[in-house]
Amino acid sequence: MKSSKTNNVLAIILVMVLWAICYPLIVMGLNFAPHITFAAMRASIAGVILPEFG
Repeated sequence: MKSSKTNNVLAIILVMVLWAICYPLIVMGLNFAPHITFAAMRASIAGVILPEFG
């Protein structure tokens, strides 16, 4: 079984990777939707996904 320290390090690395790919994905997404629509879509998706982790 992995230690809690290893799990914490893996979680931090996952957050860093997700955070790092956020900007390029936003830039690509803005080519397909206006700014306000894209922001609303991001907020809606986050509103559906995030409660599952809380």
